[in-house]
Parts: sequence; structure tokens; C-alpha cells
Amino acid sequence: MSSRGAWPPVTVDGRRWMDGGTHSPANAHLAAGYGRVVVTAPIARGGGPLVSAAEQGRRLTEDGTQVAVVSPSATARRSFGRNPLDPAARAAAAEAGRAQAPAHTARIAEVWRA
Repeated sequence: MSSRGAWPPVTVDGRRWMDGGTHSPANAHLAAGYGRVVVTAPIARGGGPLVSAAEQGRRLTEDGTQVAVVSPSATARRSFGRNPLDPAARAAAAEAGRAQAPAHTARIAEVWRA
């Protein structure tokens, strides 16, 4: 049984693993120290103790890192509704992502060429 944004912990080879989204919506902090970072965050909002993907990207820029954060627009979020894992929303979500892609292209190219 899963809950929104989190799956139950599992044991693999004697080690416990949990959904990374339980800690962070993007885990962008793991890219600290790199010069160029593209963060893809399908679930980008923070909340409570979780820092949003946009804020995580901003924090990475504090040391001069070039960062592009790709996350769903408001239109895209509406396309997949309250549950982004709902298989019934896949086609609409994919179409919304394709429609949104040109808005991110220039920033990603800028970061990649930096």
C-alpha cells in the first residue's frame, strides 16, 4: 500500500530503503559541488520540512553552480490532478510535458553550455 508521494520502506540485501521523496521532492542537494546541474522534479513542491525543488536549485547557485530546474507548470499539474502516479493521467501528463518543454529548452541549453 502506498501513500501520496511515498512508498513503504523495503529491505534489499539486508539494507532498508525508502522513497527518496520522503526526504526531499528533488534531492538536488546531492548535486552540490558540480558546476552544471539540471534538476528534473516531477513533484516539485515542498511543504512542511521539505524544501521545494526551486529552492533547492537556488541554494545550489550560491556557490556559482549553473542550475536549471524542470518541473510541471500549473497547466501540467492540472493535467495529472491530485495523484501524479495515476495511470489514467499518463497521456494527458505526457502531452502537457511536451507542450511545456519549449519553455525549459533555452535555460537547459544555457546551463549545459556554461
